[in-house]
Amino acid sequence: MGFSTWLGPLRAGTVKDTTGTTVGTIENTGIAVLSQSAALGLTTAATTIVIPAGSQIDFINIDVTTSFTSGATLAVGDGTTVDKYVTAITTPAVGRQAITLTAAQIAAWYNVGTSDVQLTITMAGTTATAGAGYITAIYSLKDSSGNESPKNP
Repeated sequence: MGFSTWLGPLRAGTVKDTTGTTVGTIENTGIAVLSQSAALGLTTAATTIVIPAGSQIDFINIDVTTSFTSGATLAVGDGTTVDKYVTAITTPAVGRQAITLTAAQIAAWYNVGTSDVQLTITMAGTTATAGAGYITAIYSLKDSSGNESPKNP
C-alpha cells in the first residue's frame, strides 16, 4: 500500500452545511487528526517530526522501551525554546511518560504558528548512557493561520 499526501486541512463528515436544528441537518464535519513518530536518542537532537504551520498539537506521547539512566531528563521544544511543548520530565522507567502542561504550553499546542515546527528533544540532568523509546506527536491539521478551513457558514 502506498502513501497519499495533500496540501491543507482535510475535512470529513456527512453534513457540510447546517440546514436545520436537528442532528442529521447540523454541520458535523471535522478536521483530520494525524501523527508522526521518531525514535528517542540519548543526546539532544532535532527529530524527524515536523508539525505543519497552523496545526494544533492534540497530544505528545513519550514511550520508553528501555529504561533511561536514572536522573536523565527529557524536554520537547522547537529548537529555540527547550521546553516549549513538554517541560523536562525524568525518564528512567519503561512505559508511557506522564506529562503536565503549563498555560504557555497549552497555547503553543493550540496553534504552532505560521511556520512549520520541527520538534527537538533535549536530554539533560544525568547524562544518559542507556535508554530508548519513541515520541509520537498527534496533531490536527489546520491551515497555516490556524483556521479549520474551509470554514462553514
